[in-house]
Amino acid sequence: MRTAKSAIAKGGDERAHLQRCIDRERRMARTAWTVEAMRAHRTLARYYELRLLAFELY
Repeated sequence: MRTAKSAIAKGGDERAHLQRCIDRERRMARTAWTVEAMRAHRTLARYYELRLLAFELY
């Protein structure tokens, strides 16, 4: 899992980075071969959504 810190260090926008992570995990959940993998990717997407929400609140 890539951290937002590395995206910021490279001059990127944390909000854009988190949105890309959310999009990537949702895409991977759609193409997952097993139910367990789908659930794992959906959980990661939710984690990134919460991080994005926390970032926007502070």
